[in-house]
Amino acid sequence: MLLFVFGLIAANNNWLAQTEYKQGKLMAWFAVATIFIGFPAMYAIKVTLNNPTEWFNGGLHLEAAMYAFWEQFTGVAIIVALLCICKHTWNTQSKFMRGLSRSAFAVYILHPFVLISLSMLLINWQVDPIYKLLVVAPLGIIISFSLGGLVVRIPGVNRII
Repeated sequence: MLLFVFGLIAANNNWLAQTEYKQGKLMAWFAVATIFIGFPAMYAIKVTLNNPTEWFNGGLHLEAAMYAFWEQFTGVAIIVALLCICKHTWNTQSKFMRGLSRSAFAVYILHPFVLISLSMLLINWQVDPIYKLLVVAPLGIIISFSLGGLVVRIPGVNRII
């Protein structure tokens, strides 16, 4: 919710237009540092204090607070890095990408139906969940965008979605 409000403030103040490629690179390095230095440092503190790993999951524990802050700082750094870098390097659109962009809202509406349907089709498949994810995720993306592309071509729907 906080990022949504932050996005509204950013849009009203035209912050995206003011971003620089250099800022994105700096935030990318910050994200890499938080992942490869910050995360192991938290684990080192856990080992040094000999506390259970479960304390990272929540509660009034130093580990839970460190993880919560680490996760937010890392996430925001990745978001800002991607926004800045992609704005300056990938800010073009092909016919294919324009079609995907056009159907994005339909995909947003329809993807739960697609993912639940795929999950229900594979409910009896007895494999590790990660393998189901490796099947359901790409199929879900392909089917959702295909279905979204068909929906936006329906006369009348084009005005709504």
